[in-house]
Parts: sequence; structure tokens; C-alpha cells
Amino acid sequence: MIITAIAIAFFITHFEPLQYAIDKVFDWVVPTFVSNMIHASFGCMKCMSFWVGLIISQSFVTASIASLTAYFLHLCLQLLNKLLSNY
Repeated sequence: MIITAIAIAFFITHFEPLQYAIDKVFDWVVPTFVSNMIHASFGCMKCMSFWVGLIISQSFVTASIASLTAYFLHLCLQLLNKLLSNY
């Protein structure tokens, strides 16, 4: 269940056509503090994995573990990207 939440969150935050559609939807929304936070959370893998995990599992603990795992995955991907950019 945790891996499913992270996979869905990764898809939502890294699939460019979906992000383009989300950006277009939020172009129509009146900019407020709440709408800006919601729009920003659609681009954050850690936030999306928490919310997707919460929706899927209905458990705060499972959603928190999914978010923490997504955080570690994000750190590993950043390190790998940095190492590969040196070559």
C-alpha cells in the first residue's frame, strides 16, 4: 500500500502532461493562499504521497510512513542526479 501511494504520487508530480493540465486548471482559479498551497502540493512528491496514502489507507500512520519514504526516495534521486551530472 505504501509503495502504491508513492508510485501514484511520483506519477502525479513527475508526469509533465498531467502537471500541465493541473497548471491550466489553477490558471482559472482565483489566486488565494489556500489555492496556492493546493497547487504547490500537486508538485511535491512528499505531500502527494501523504495525501494519496491517506486516501488509500485511511490511516495517518501509513500516510506518514509513505511521506517519509518518499522523502528518502527524493534524497536518493537528488544524490543520483548529482553523481550522474558529474559525468
